[in-house]
Amino acid sequence: MAGSYEIVVVQIVMTEDLAKEAHTHGNTVPRRYADYYTSGLEIEIPQDQTKPIEIVIAQDSDGQ
Repeated sequence: MAGSYEIVVVQIVMTEDLAKEAHTHGNTVPRRYADYYTSGLEIEIPQDQTKPIEIVIAQDSDGQ
């Protein structure tokens, strides 16, 4: 729906059946993105938006 949104990122990784070496999910999402007060992520969806939205976050400089 069109409008302004604050965004949080929740990462769920189901790997209990895999050895650590077999995990292909990449890095974990930095914790700050999981909270509305710290994520800093916002998006404005225009009324005529028809394409899917892709949100890409950068890895923190400390590797998290």
